[in-house]
Amino acid sequence: MLPARTEFQYPETTMLQQLVPAEMLLVKLLRIWRLARTGRVPEAAWISALRAWDLPDTLNYHFDMLCHAVVTGNRRPLAVCGLGCCQIAEDEGRLLRVMAMLQHHRQAEAATALDAWLFPPAARRAESHMQALALGMSLAELVIPLMPMQLLTREGWTPTHGQTLIRLAASPLRH
Repeated sequence: MLPARTEFQYPETTMLQQLVPAEMLLVKLLRIWRLARTGRVPEAAWISALRAWDLPDTLNYHFDMLCHAVVTGNRRPLAVCGLGCCQIAEDEGRLLRVMAMLQHHRQAEAATALDAWLFPPAARRAESHMQALALGMSLAELVIPLMPMQLLTREGWTPTHGQTLIRLAASPLRH
């Protein structure tokens, strides 16, 4: 069973190598999407990255709309690292946290976290697209742990349930 504490933050020192594949996918996609918006990589780069994971093309739309909502509705400048950075930024951690809540059927907590992160209209738009993305990723067995793996490990959590989580954490990244 998961520890009772669900109000976590990804520590500032979270390294990409500590992420499970589902977390890594979202962080890298967000970074590539942002670079595409600034013209530093082709627009098709983030779509190709999403397709490399064999996810349905319909998720391209939801991811794009989610990113637009996050960029336009953020309460402060967006904190996203560069593509080569080995740590995660605050907003990358927020995205992972809300997606984890949605994948684990904690919609009320996800809505509260979105309201703290984004202005209300953007939070509503983001939530609908995040729900579609969360479902699509779950169906593809790309599940984000409710608590980051490094916190679970530090707290001595050993899963007796959730073999998918164990398999994802141990699987190599697909590119």
